[in-house]
Amino acid sequence: MFSHFERNIFDDIMLVPYEKYVLITRLSPQEIHYRLDQIVDTSKHFNTIFSMARREKLYHGELSESNFKIVRKIGYRNSFLPVIQGRVSSSAQQTRIDIQMRLHMAVLIFIIVWLGVVGLVCIATMPTLMKQLFQAAGEKFDPKLLLPFGMLIFGYLLVTLPFKMESRISKKFLAKLLEGQD
Repeated sequence: MFSHFERNIFDDIMLVPYEKYVLITRLSPQEIHYRLDQIVDTSKHFNTIFSMARREKLYHGELSESNFKIVRKIGYRNSFLPVIQGRVSSSAQQTRIDIQMRLHMAVLIFIIVWLGVVGLVCIATMPTLMKQLFQAAGEKFDPKLLLPFGMLIFGYLLVTLPFKMESRISKKFLAKLLEGQD
């Protein structure tokens, strides 16, 4: 299945939504797997109106003995749902769950390309904007020059806010389910 976290070339880019944290619990790895199995739909089938058992599960994804990769099921569209990957390791008295939350790879690539192009337009606009800002008071300022900067801020918030909202929901839920502490 999968034996470790997928290494993502975008992991080190701080501008994209990403979270990495550790839960410590007294549950055994087997109990963690059992609890996750109760809430994760691991079937590869599409959800249908007739699949009531699968609809009861709150997440869908993959589970193995020491790893999981899940996404929360929701009743609305949100392309910025976190993909949650976890690795379970145990010691004598406690179990450690390393968790990372990131965007789906296709969404991440789209956002980086989109924000990259808008960022380049911002850089290209900067000399004209600076010239107009430092002109004599009689010259008229063109507010259209601020449009790319507004698009950059809007695009960043469009991605970050829904991701953080959803990651907070899953973070609380997983901590409660797995009786874990940060």
